[in-house]
Amino acid sequence: MGTYLPLFSLEVEHSYFPNDICRGLRIAPSAKSAQLLDRSGCLLRTTDRGVLVLFDASGTEALRQRAGDSIEPFFLHFLAHASDAAFANYTEGVFGSSQSILLLDSRRAALDASGRWRLHAAASAGAADMRRLTSARAAKAMSQRERHAQPHFVISIRVCPADVPQTAQQAKRYYCRLQARATVWKYYLFGDLAVAPDDVQVVDLGESCEFDAAVGEHLPDGQNVLAVRSREPIALQDRSSQRFQLRRRDGGADKVLVKRLPVASPSLIHRETLGGVPTWVSEIYVHR
Repeated sequence: MGTYLPLFSLEVEHSYFPNDICRGLRIAPSAKSAQLLDRSGCLLRTTDRGVLVLFDASGTEALRQRAGDSIEPFFLHFLAHASDAAFANYTEGVFGSSQSILLLDSRRAALDASGRWRLHAAASAGAADMRRLTSARAAKAMSQRERHAQPHFVISIRVCPADVPQTAQQAKRYYCRLQARATVWKYYLFGDLAVAPDDVQVVDLGESCEFDAAVGEHLPDGQNVLAVRSREPIALQDRSSQRFQLRRRDGGADKVLVKRLPVASPSLIHRETLGGVPTWVSEIYVHR
């Protein structure tokens, strides 16, 4: 086996996870791209942050010629599938739509201060990067069968002759960043916690979040509860560091009812109209 050099690397960051490492994500080339890699003598290796594409250094000139083919440009399309069913809930944006898909393209990449190529214009991928599933770009990236088993998003990398490096240090590093969804946290208080709404409050020990006053609500089954909402959306996290307490005013002092309230789960979110605006809300149930 000859000496292999990195052609490029592709990384996916996600602010929901510790150290931004997006767990449970499988990135694989489309069937057509896998054939192109094989014909070009390239190897694909998975990393903890994405994939690395390598090429045989002895075939550098041949690869540059292939990358310069104007009739069949050297395009590689990578399909990203998340194994977590809640991925669409904790990721900002629209995922799993039957109409559109997040499609990132290296031709629109921007070199940033880290020396890497960011695959979206904004700080993170978003609505501007969505494309219709029936668009020409989506059709070029995926076969009809692959569109039927729709990935969560697609990344297309165009390799030009100048992109074939002479040294490992010259290899391009592409990345995309996914943002954790921020939701209004809504605590439902049951039992003896659901009395005296004027005296109950949720307090942030970190002093960065504020909550509205408790209000009475009726659940669909007729049960009376108290509901307390955060005033601003709070980012969902795989390992949340939020430290919220439930307290009751007792004379001149506060009595701690729940020392540390549970944090929001991505499996319990819904759309609620707040102030006339459809808003993502996380429901959190507190019993005692």
